[in-house]
Amino acid sequence: MIEKCCICGNKVETKKILPYRDLIGSGVEIYNMHIARCDNCGFIFQQNPFTDEQLENRYKSESKFEFDSNSYIPNGEDNYAKRCKRQKNFIEENISGKPNGGGYESILEIGAASGYNLSLYSDKHRLGIEPSELNCKLAKKNYGVEMFNGMWSEFWASNTGKTFDLIFTSHVLEHIVNPMKFIQECASICNKYMLIEVPCFDIKFIDEPFGMFAEEHVNYFTIQSLSTIMNNTGFKMLNAELVFEPKNRTPNGFPAISSLWEKSPNVLPIYNSDSCLERYLRENEILLQEINKKINAIPYNEKLALWGIAHHVSMLLANTCLGNKNIVRMYDSDKRKTGFKIMGIPITPFDKADIESGAVDAILITTYTAQRSILRAIEKMNLNCKIYTLYDI
Repeated sequence: MIEKCCICGNKVETKKILPYRDLIGSGVEIYNMHIARCDNCGFIFQQNPFTDEQLENRYKSESKFEFDSNSYIPNGEDNYAKRCKRQKNFIEENISGKPNGGGYESILEIGAASGYNLSLYSDKHRLGIEPSELNCKLAKKNYGVEMFNGMWSEFWASNTGKTFDLIFTSHVLEHIVNPMKFIQECASICNKYMLIEVPCFDIKFIDEPFGMFAEEHVNYFTIQSLSTIMNNTGFKMLNAELVFEPKNRTPNGFPAISSLWEKSPNVLPIYNSDSCLERYLRENEILLQEINKKINAIPYNEKLALWGIAHHVSMLLANTCLGNKNIVRMYDSDKRKTGFKIMGIPITPFDKADIESGAVDAILITTYTAQRSILRAIEKMNLNCKIYTLYDI
């Protein structure tokens, strides 16, 4: 019986005892699953999971992997193929703005199934870890993907110091009895990023009674508890999203948290609801002061156009010195806004003639969400005027 939280060491109490009868692989007629929650860090887990030997046997031979078939992916229509492509897009979108497109050249996938996911990364150095011998054979046969046939502990014991730029774990961490130790080990061979997708306990629909509590799922993550593990092992969150997969009929699998983490000495911890509002207000007051300094530096005699007109501009006009500037134009590409007025100035699409005629000396991009796209549009037009931005994106 696990009595202390593996994340923070706090002593935990059982919140629920859920009996099972003749559970395959348990070796007993009645298995009483003990569910605990750490009142300190919020981590939810099984106190009496199967032994390492029992779990290993199930993953190597007894589990019914949906990928153990020569034709498990006959086309691109199945849920697994879509999930793999979604996760790849999620990675690329969140590191594309970094130098060299994120600069990852090697990838290690833990729980690599039959290699289909790694086959999508054909331009990288790839290695999969997979307990199913059949899956490993299929990976080599179908995709030419190299696999280590065994459990993580076996790979960890045999690894001679090889490191990877990206470590990929999709629906794996919920199976690990001590996820803190596992992530610490991963961190020691991870150069840059970790992709983690796990079932989400923040939101759960009613499907089957206690369907979330599967015997192989020994951890039940919230964004807070997952972030605590990652922050404590030196990773900061680049992005996270809730994934629903409404056609997926696995009660203990979805909704899920899909998250991308970057190894960094500077992490931003996730707070619980008791303190998140105070933190948000405090940090944003500081950010608003920084933005006001940038606006204040714009000369008052410059004929200024604002580009990107939405509620954010209204907030800036009311809370910074922006309204005191010599604003002469309001630009926005959304035709639905054309004709509306801000400070008596009509909103119009951008007109290059305003620059050429001297009606506008400078443009201030006042939108956070579209700053990049507006900058790209301006660069293509080679405008002869000053361009100001507010955000370091």
